[in-house]
Amino acid sequence: EGQFLTPVVILGMNFGSQPTPWFGIIPSLSLFTLESPPIPFFGTFSLTVTSVPIYLFPGVVDLTVMNNAGRSNAIDFRLL
Repeated sequence: EGQFLTPVVILGMNFGSQPTPWFGIIPSLSLFTLESPPIPFFGTFSLTVTSVPIYLFPGVVDLTVMNNAGRSNAIDFRLL
């Protein structure tokens, strides 16, 4: 959960070099991304830091990460 402009750390796999976090229908810029070296049969472990974008109403939205391979599965994120 977070408020407008709160930093958010997202952990996952295979984000690539230019991931775009999405809070519902609102994209956010990735401030920086770190990736592990490739691990056979798994890919890379990824970490990206972003901030909660401007939104109109508090509530729960789907948080996803989009890269050149497509969009990730969604997780719930509470906008405060």
